[in-house]
Amino acid sequence: KGISVQSLVPVAKLIWRTFFGVMMSELAPTSSSGAYLRPASSLRLDPSAISAARPAADDAYAVYLGAACPWCHRVALAAKV
Repeated sequence: KGISVQSLVPVAKLIWRTFFGVMMSELAPTSSSGAYLRPASSLRLDPSAISAARPAADDAYAVYLGAACPWCHRVALAAKV
């Protein structure tokens, strides 16, 4: 006959929940209580060492901003200061 819908749907839900759980555990690590755990940063640079090695010039950098982006708006405000 074939596979009935009554047996296919629970199996599909189980597979989806399993894959979703694995994906979320890889993308967003959590503690046993469910709180987000921020991974340790692999980027450890000393800003003073960078600025000493490469002094900033007035025209050395260009910033491209998107008008609809709230983070770009914050950058634009900081650049005005």
